[in-house]
Amino acid sequence: GRLNTSAVLDFSPDTRAVVFDFGGTLTRTLSPYSTWERMWLLAGYSIEDAGQLLKLFRAKRISHQEWCNRTCSKLREGGFTHQHFLEVIAGIEPVGDLQDTLRALHEQGTVLYVVSGSVREIIASVLGDSLGLLTEVKSNDILFDKDGLIAEIKGHPFDFEGKAHFIDRVVAELKCSPLEVLFVGNSLNDTWASNSGARTLCVNPAFVDFGNTHIWNDYIKEMK
Repeated sequence: GRLNTSAVLDFSPDTRAVVFDFGGTLTRTLSPYSTWERMWLLAGYSIEDAGQLLKLFRAKRISHQEWCNRTCSKLREGGFTHQHFLEVIAGIEPVGDLQDTLRALHEQGTVLYVVSGSVREIIASVLGDSLGLLTEVKSNDILFDKDGLIAEIKGHPFDFEGKAHFIDRVVAELKCSPLEVLFVGNSLNDTWASNSGARTLCVNPAFVDFGNTHIWNDYIKEMK
């Protein structure tokens, strides 16, 4: 249904585009840990180990790519393989009716994007044929060597603060108002999206104040 923006906006703008986060927004998992945390755990590390580099990145002490490089080095030291990665993927499933929803949005002419801190192979696996309905996917890439050991993590500049920059680019390409773009996210790295002026919807909130109307226009506490 139409997003209820009446509490924040005095009109209902048409939605030209929807920009989705991926993990926790379009997916669900039985694990209490994030995709990246599960990768660290499978490589033999603790949750505390997994969080150290995130803290350095959020404190602006390392760049996003440096975060990716150091993560890759640690996971490689821990023997993280493509087989481990497939275990992570197997624990992730799409939220109910995702394929039908994406198809319906696409058929009514809404332009669809995913911008995510997840990994391209995971997104392709979970979305399957629906991947072709998306105009663009921005995510990290993981490469493995001939022995199946993790070899490289290619980061992208559109996570955290970068989500707003990605939306700015969508607005420029579509020549539309920021209010005609809806961003759908769920977690800490999604809160910057509101800086773009797009409408924002929080679903399945994790580590965020979904009631903060400066960041989120609306929310769905539990989207199954």
